[in-house]
Amino acid sequence: EAKMKILVTNDDSIYAPGIKVLTQILQKMGEVVVFAPATQQTAKGHSMTFSGEIKVEKKDFLEGVEAYAVYGTPRDCVNVATDAFVKDVGLVVSGINEGSNISNCCVASGTIGAATAAFNLGIPAVAVSLDFGRKMDYEAGAPYISEIISWFVQQPFNRDFILSINIPNREDGVIKGVTVGDYGGKQLFDSNYEIVRHENDTFYVALNPGGIFYEMDEEQRNKDHDIYALSDGYVVLTPLDDDVVKKDSLSELRKYSFQE
Repeated sequence: EAKMKILVTNDDSIYAPGIKVLTQILQKMGEVVVFAPATQQTAKGHSMTFSGEIKVEKKDFLEGVEAYAVYGTPRDCVNVATDAFVKDVGLVVSGINEGSNISNCCVASGTIGAATAAFNLGIPAVAVSLDFGRKMDYEAGAPYISEIISWFVQQPFNRDFILSINIPNREDGVIKGVTVGDYGGKQLFDSNYEIVRHENDTFYVALNPGGIFYEMDEEQRNKDHDIYALSDGYVVLTPLDDDVVKKDSLSELRKYSFQE
């Protein structure tokens, strides 16, 4: 019986530790091929190269795994791999990301962007992220990742949405279980931008990254919502798609008549 072809990618680059751990988990499930960005692509979202050439370099990675560094975005990795290199991909898994991808962050996330590219091609797509913490132990959630992805690929609905898996990262290392999490508030980055110098009409702005903080409503503080559940020690599963229309505001907008 032919092994399922699994494409692994990420947004932290082919050199990130998370992608190696993910590849090792998935090797038990099928034939893994890696196409990942040559450079850090965090927060590149759904961006893609629109014209010209994309450089792709074969790399030494893990034994028995063909791996390529793509000089492009996470979405480029999936498009290039499935169109030009690997036929019959049965599953695309993006990650393990350094940091959670929850609620509003899903829009900017390159990890989610790569999974969305696969989803748009009709390929089952999973994104895996490890929550922020002092120590990034990518092995900690391995049994959960393995079990959940093995289950997901066998489901009849595995092309209906992108499955986003967020792994908790607590000081005590305790994972309480698995929950399904809805949009749970806002994850905000406390960055400030400052003009540090300018020469005539050219300005140089320094980005000083601060901390991460969260805004949640009271009804979002439970294990059915992603931000709270993740911080409380649950592996959080969220079904995502690329429909970003706010449905309950359509009728409000339709009340206004503009020029015909």
